[in-house]
Amino acid sequence: VSSGEREGIVTEFMKSTAVQDLLSGESTADTPPERDTVQFIARVAIDYACDYGAGDPLRWSPASVELFLTDWASRKVHWEAEDVPWVPEVLDALVAHCGELKELDPGLIEQTREAVDGFGGDFLVREMEGASKGPAAQVVASMLADGVDVTDQAAVQRWINTYNAAL
Repeated sequence: VSSGEREGIVTEFMKSTAVQDLLSGESTADTPPERDTVQFIARVAIDYACDYGAGDPLRWSPASVELFLTDWASRKVHWEAEDVPWVPEVLDALVAHCGELKELDPGLIEQTREAVDGFGGDFLVREMEGASKGPAAQVVASMLADGVDVTDQAAVQRWINTYNAAL
C-alpha cells in the first residue's frame, strides 16, 4: 500500500465523526487529545496493518489488535507519554472506521472493538513498565532523554560515537 494511499486513509479517518467526537471531548470524560496525537496513532496503526499485519490497512481482527497492542506497538514505537493513554481509544475508533469502510457485519466490528478494550489495558501496563521496548526504541528513548534531536543525523551520530566510546 503506497504512502499516498495510507495518508488518504488517515485523512478520511481524521474527518470521521468518531475522531471529531474524540477531539471535542464528547466521547470521553478526560481532556481531549491533540489532533496531532490522534493522527500519529492512526498513522502508526495503518503502517502496522500494511507492513506487519495482513497487508490491508482496513483489515483489523481481534488477533491483529492483540498483536498490535500486546507486542508490536510497545516494542517498535517510541510513544510520547501524552500519547500513550490515547492509543487504545484511537485504535478503537480506527477499527470501527475501517470496518465500516469494508462494509463488515457490525457484529464482527464489535468483536474487534472488544479486543481493543480487552488488550488496551495490557498495552498501557507494558508502556508504563517500559521493559518491552525493542533495542531501537530503547536507543531512541535514551537519545531523547539526553536531549538529542533525533531528526538531526549529525547529532545522532555524535551520540552514537559517545555511547560506543563509553563501552
